[in-house]
Amino acid sequence: MKFKEDRATLLACIGIAFVFWLLIKLSQTYRAEKQVAFQFDIPPGQALATLAPDDMTVQIEGTGWDLLFDFFSSRTVRLFYDLSGTTQLNLTRAQLRSDIPQNLYSNDIAILDINPETLNLDLEEKFFKQVPVVLETALALLRNTN
Repeated sequence: MKFKEDRATLLACIGIAFVFWLLIKLSQTYRAEKQVAFQFDIPPGQALATLAPDDMTVQIEGTGWDLLFDFFSSRTVRLFYDLSGTTQLNLTRAQLRSDIPQNLYSNDIAILDINPETLNLDLEEKFFKQVPVVLETALALLRNTN
């Protein structure tokens, strides 16, 4: 009977030690990478002149608690930009540094590095070209002869 009581006491001590260890570890500062996805609202009849990146990587720093809750709240940051009424979008490092924290879990998370640093997008009119489609009837004739 004494053996079971000792085992219960040992497990309780290990559990309490684990809780304190977790509290201390998550209170420390850590660095992590976060994906930032872009969404653009392009007006009808317009198209991007160059291919826009789907996402970018941002290096962030914060306490373990902030990073943990940020990870569970959303794995990627989604930035939305409306391009109607403009022909060019220039996102500088300063603009991205102000847009990204608005979508993070906590204001205590700092942005350390943004890659790429700038994003320049130009809009142009969509061009259409009609291409005639020619039907090759030789295949149909070969098929009928077999």
